[in-house]
Amino acid sequence: PIALAAAFSRSRRLPAITAAGLALVLGEALLLLGPAPEFSDFKAIYAPMHTPDARVVAEIRSPRGEYLLLDDFTERVDTDVSNNAGLLGLSGPPQTFGLYRDGNRISAIPKPGLPDVGYAAAGLAAAPYEMVTRPRVLLIGASGGFRAAEALALGASEVDVVEPEPALHAAIATQTDDPRVRLLTAGAVGAARAAPGQYALIDLSADFLDAAEANATAFAAEAIADYVRALAPGGIVSIPVSIRDFPVYAARMLATVRAGMLGAGIADPQRNVLVYRSAWSVRILLSATPWDAARVAQLRKFADERSFDVSYYPGIDVAAARANLYNDLPTISFAAGEVESGGPDDAIADEAGAVLAGQSTQSDAAFNLSPITFDRPFFYAVLRLSQIDTILKRLEILPQAEVSALVNLAVLVQAVVIACLVLLVPLLAPSRVRASPGAGLIRPVFYFSSLGLGFLFLEMFAIDRASFYLGDRTSAFALVLTGMLVFSGAGSLLAGRFQSDPRAGVRLAIAVLATWAVLVWLALEPAMLASLGLPFAARGALVLLLVAPVSVALGLPFPLGLTQAGTGGFLPWAWGLNGAFSVVATPAASLLAREAGFSWVLLTAVILYGVAMISFPSVGLSRQWQEKAA
Repeated sequence: PIALAAAFSRSRRLPAITAAGLALVLGEALLLLGPAPEFSDFKAIYAPMHTPDARVVAEIRSPRGEYLLLDDFTERVDTDVSNNAGLLGLSGPPQTFGLYRDGNRISAIPKPGLPDVGYAAAGLAAAPYEMVTRPRVLLIGASGGFRAAEALALGASEVDVVEPEPALHAAIATQTDDPRVRLLTAGAVGAARAAPGQYALIDLSADFLDAAEANATAFAAEAIADYVRALAPGGIVSIPVSIRDFPVYAARMLATVRAGMLGAGIADPQRNVLVYRSAWSVRILLSATPWDAARVAQLRKFADERSFDVSYYPGIDVAAARANLYNDLPTISFAAGEVESGGPDDAIADEAGAVLAGQSTQSDAAFNLSPITFDRPFFYAVLRLSQIDTILKRLEILPQAEVSALVNLAVLVQAVVIACLVLLVPLLAPSRVRASPGAGLIRPVFYFSSLGLGFLFLEMFAIDRASFYLGDRTSAFALVLTGMLVFSGAGSLLAGRFQSDPRAGVRLAIAVLATWAVLVWLALEPAMLASLGLPFAARGALVLLLVAPVSVALGLPFPLGLTQAGTGGFLPWAWGLNGAFSVVATPAASLLAREAGFSWVLLTAVILYGVAMISFPSVGLSRQWQEKAA
């Protein structure tokens, strides 16, 4: 693009064309002839790739990332299996392939032949299969095909499988022709909403959350409410939580469960929840009706036989339960970095009842336990950025997924510094600027900066909503980005119609944006939920239809602002301001969404465009700049 821009510029100066062409050639040579990139040793794939006899069985490169199917001796099926499997006469997990995307492990994949699931009854996820008889199962996440085979081995009569990750979906589709297994095209929420009252068990797989970024919405409070509504009488929802890194994730999931069950019309969630765990994982079982003593006894027997611990049931005596713990889980002070325990302990049991009752707990002081929602679909967001000093002191123990917020914060600081440098560029050209009244620069600074921020904020909001709707963040990103650029470009073509009154064009654009935002705020989520069952292509077309009108309108303000700047020294500075603050917008919008929700990202975008309308540059400033440039 740089070389083409130089070649087609009006000046067509030979040095510029030569320099651009040379840069293009050197860049391509670096990519083609330079050393092959290697995975960082912080990536999950690094260690298994460096084990003896490890080999890459298959590789797929796609816009979603680089997929590698790895064969090495460290790979095992992703399930939490009891240490008592041998005593129960059950086999352990088999060796598998490991599927990695961009160096991150997303699933185990069975080796050729039928999946070996002899370990299934010893798994942590097996408990609800013993509490219902021949259930019809909605399986959310297939773990490469193992979970469907496990469900059948545990007595499921039918298994409807949700697997939106394309590579996993394709792999599972070729594994089985068992008529009892049906691979759905809908996402988790769409599948649950399409079958109210029909499933005896809704089972979320432990690796589903990390298999794709868009999967986080399957753990939101609104999704949990839909799962509860989809249960048949006596049915169970089974939700996994990994506590390998932070046990506090279980507390946050319980807070989300409470919000979801209240949303489903259950007035007292404490009576409808069971929690049990191993040393590394937690399972939360939900029922539409209160748990009775017989079913609680079933779970306790299951746990005792497998050396698992029951951390919560209605009426549990937490102090008495400590005497028979199999897996000690002491409370750890994040601020002090010390274990707070005088003996066998269960940190989850200590707080589960209070969280389900909506009461504050010890973890509230250090962590964000607010429910995960469609508006704030961030599972890995328990750190309070207001406690940045403590976070930096404990950086070495943070889960990798939590570090992304710190990265965004660091990028935001850098972007703000660069934007401020761009902002101060006119001070480097005093011969062009000083003759203009000092206040004359304020309006264009606010105008072009607000446009850069506002457009990207709106884009980030649209990408998130489309990710949920399409069940795939990569497709959502590509569709929204392309659609908004194309339609805003079409809007820029219409800017000439407002040449006589540019301010009127800006007012029209802001009016369209405000109207669109109100409609989106009120009707977008219900409309998406009602149409989740449509084919992917139809949903993609609706995404484009959604962004088209507002994108056309938002194509007007920037060129109309540039007409006020003329072709003098102000023009490149206006472009620079817009670009610099666009870079600021990405981490800023991400952090705002994490802390307050995507609704606030949308509202902020509208406010920014309102600021732009108020600060529209004057013609007088345009003439001053043109005179100085001349």
